[in-house]
Amino acid sequence: MNWRTFESTFLTRVLEALGFQDVRITQATRDGGADARVTYRRGIVEALAIVSAKRWTTRTVGVEEVRMLRGLPGNEDTAIVVTTGGFSADALGESRPSQNQRAVYLIDGEQLVEICKRNQIGVKKVQLPDLLVLDPEVTRDPGGGEDPDETDSELSDAPAAYDAPSARRLRDEMLGDSERGLSAEEVAELSGFALSTVRNYLSDPKKRKTLGDAIRSNAQNRARALQIVSERREPASGEWPGSI
Repeated sequence: MNWRTFESTFLTRVLEALGFQDVRITQATRDGGADARVTYRRGIVEALAIVSAKRWTTRTVGVEEVRMLRGLPGNEDTAIVVTTGGFSADALGESRPSQNQRAVYLIDGEQLVEICKRNQIGVKKVQLPDLLVLDPEVTRDPGGGEDPDETDSELSDAPAAYDAPSARRLRDEMLGDSERGLSAEEVAELSGFALSTVRNYLSDPKKRKTLGDAIRSNAQNRARALQIVSERREPASGEWPGSI
């Protein structure tokens, strides 16, 4: 907005939001002075205030503005400076209350923004539609990138895939096979289960899957397991590696 709008319409709304009544905008000028005179009432108490508005973004409001407002004639016992910028250290020091002087209150750009947000001056709330995000519990890959339509049980009868020289998937049936897969000791090391527990789980297909999931859940352990399996399946010299 231009400086005239800032010192009239906008300033009126800000002052009313702060609780002032009888806001009277003075004649707009660009040479300093009072931009508004207002009344503040709370119960039987009534106070008068004088207001100066500064639409400044490239420089700070200096101490001379505070002194000027203190020296203006009138019955107002309070002065307020509203700016889109900031105040110098001298201005902040000079504004502190002192005996038998008009009190000066300073509202800088950050405070002005908060007043506008709180009272919806120049801004308005908009109802946004619900935002949908992927549920990581559903979308996480427990099997290390395996095709969801190809379960371990479905591929257990496919020896061609199991016998591939370079293993790309860690199948549950590879566990406990010390010749073509992982030995019980290796399963225990990679899954974190005790060796006795591993040997017990390997005899039960459902519990065997628990061991496989434990290895697949850790990318480093899964990679190590596939490396071991691949090395054990290296074909003899001249042997066709087969399909994967």
